[in-house]
Amino acid sequence: MNEDPQAGFYRMKRGKNGPWMPVAVWWIVGNGIQFKIGKERVDFRFGVEQWPYYAANPITEQVYRAVTERGENWPDADPVVAAMQA
Repeated sequence: MNEDPQAGFYRMKRGKNGPWMPVAVWWIVGNGIQFKIGKERVDFRFGVEQWPYYAANPITEQVYRAVTERGENWPDADPVVAAMQA
């Protein structure tokens, strides 16, 4: 695993046994690296601190958009468990 956050799409657990949360990492020329966890943009320090928790869980952009923009369940989620966590 790279020690520095890499641009891309990921997911991380909210808490030890919480639900998965989508994560987006991207670069803006002149502004550096940006982070979005769930539906909120987070500051640089928090995004970097959380990197070890999402780095090993990359997802595709299609899955990221399905979950964040359309409110779909994770493709590997049990529908009953997903409904209970909602």
